[in-house]
Amino acid sequence: MKTQRIEKGSCLNCGKLLTAASAQHDHAPKPGAIMVCLYCSHVMEWSGERLVELSDETIKAIAGDPDVVHAVKVTGLFRVLNRAPRQTAMKTPDALVVMRLADMHRQHPAQDNSKVCSKCGERVGIYPSSRRALRDNPGLPVICIICATSAAPPDLEARPAGTIEEVRMSAPKTEAEQ
Repeated sequence: MKTQRIEKGSCLNCGKLLTAASAQHDHAPKPGAIMVCLYCSHVMEWSGERLVELSDETIKAIAGDPDVVHAVKVTGLFRVLNRAPRQTAMKTPDALVVMRLADMHRQHPAQDNSKVCSKCGERVGIYPSSRRALRDNPGLPVICIICATSAAPPDLEARPAGTIEEVRMSAPKTEAEQ
C-alpha cells in the first residue's frame, strides 16, 4: 500500500483535515479517484485539486463496488479500535488481525505463510511481531482483515500487528511467491 500526501483535503462531512491518501498503487490520486474519510467513512471524489461530493452518476457507478465497500468497512474498524480506551496494561486480544497472503504486496524475510484465517480458511501472512503475539498468546485466533471488517462486533478486541521496521525490511513478492 502506498500513501501519498494531498493538499486541500478536508472531509466534506466531518470537516477533519485529510492530508494523505492510501491505495494499492504507487501514484497520487488522479481526478475521479474515490476517497473515504478515515474519521467518518464519508465517501467523496478527488477532483484533482480538492475533495468534492459524489455526483448521482458516480454514486450509481460505484454502488456495491467491493473496493469502496471494503474501504468503508476498514475505516469503520479504525474508528472502533480508535475509540477503545487507552490502557496502560494491554488486555489480551480476542484475535490477531492479519492480511490475506493474496492481498500482500510485500513479504518480510521472517514472515510465516503457513497459517490460515480461522473464519474463512484463506492463507495469511504473519509478520514477526504477529508471530511474537501468537507465541505470547497461545491459542489466539488469527483472523484476516476481510473477515475482521465484515463482521466485527463492537466489543472485539482485535489488533493488527506489524511495525515500520518490518515493512522497511520487506520486499516485493517474487513470481514464485504469488
